[in-house]
Amino acid sequence: MIEWLWLHKLGPNGPSKNLFLLFRDYQNDNPAFILYKIWYNKIYIKFYTMNQKKLLIWEIFGIVFLILSGSFMHFLYSDIWQSVFASIIAPINESVWEHMKLAYIPLLLWSILEFNFLKIKSIGHFIYIKVLEMYLIIFSIISLFYLYTWILKRNLFILDILTYVFAVIIGQVFSYIQLSKKQYQKYQLMIGLLLAFLLIFAFSLFTFWQPNLGLFKVE
Repeated sequence: MIEWLWLHKLGPNGPSKNLFLLFRDYQNDNPAFILYKIWYNKIYIKFYTMNQKKLLIWEIFGIVFLILSGSFMHFLYSDIWQSVFASIIAPINESVWEHMKLAYIPLLLWSILEFNFLKIKSIGHFIYIKVLEMYLIIFSIISLFYLYTWILKRNLFILDILTYVFAVIIGQVFSYIQLSKKQYQKYQLMIGLLLAFLLIFAFSLFTFWQPNLGLFKVE
């Protein structure tokens, strides 16, 4: 029973100190406790571990999907579909800013599939984490690109590709860790949707009006 109390963050110094002391000497031959222990060890732990494995598999395959679909998005506007809508969701030139769009639609599509197949109940927490993942991928693309070009004093095509690959891996690892915690906080859905809207607005605005900054210059 002590194990159960610790797992539920009761502990001897927690907010339920009296409850901890009450069950400290609880007898293991109590029928109610035996049933609970069977449920916890045989069913709950097994179910939780199974879901963790499924989540890990989905995040790993998500890396592959984001890399392949991101490569497709790179050529969507220039070689396949030159339209206003395509210019918003896909790169229209070789600037750093435009390459931030690579994982935008792929992550959205993969997240929809992941949410439905894993039957995730907390939609607010899921949207919040996935939006943060998108921002992390964008930040990683910018950071890694400027880091390696600062070191080499030039940009290389193969390193540009690896920059995107590493950014996707970082984002998916972050997503797995955060979704594994299953901690839903108030207002996460609202914050997630707001951040998503700001990202869509920025992509739309700076597709047609690009400031004279290094981030928007064609490399």
